[in-house]
Amino acid sequence: MGPEAIQLLIPVFPPGATLSFSAGPIASDYAQILYGAGFGSEMVPNAFTGYLQVFGTRLVAATFTEITLGMEFQSFVWVTEASPTLIYATNVSGLNQVFEIGIASLRISSEGDYNLVLKALERMHALPPFEEAS
Repeated sequence: MGPEAIQLLIPVFPPGATLSFSAGPIASDYAQILYGAGFGSEMVPNAFTGYLQVFGTRLVAATFTEITLGMEFQSFVWVTEASPTLIYATNVSGLNQVFEIGIASLRISSEGDYNLVLKALERMHALPPFEEAS
């Protein structure tokens, strides 16, 4: 169990192209918690639209403006094999663009670690009681 940074960089992203990125646990992990994200400094404002989908629900859809690209997003998203996080981005400009996103995550390597994290969150009153994974 430990933190990890994930970086996705596409140096030449053609006009009209759409990226579909599925963030799921790494093969040897049981689950992940995504807790932060940010965009690369070389991205051009208003060149991309996109959305984030978690548990089958589209949480946010936006044009990546100068304000959006300069923000660091904080989150707390559980990611498992059965419920990956989906990220979509489309180049809406007429030129090739650079696309870069960085995601901070906490890797949970086993079912026991998953249950340990759940119990710790329950003790902090951050979550209602959950059944343990079995």
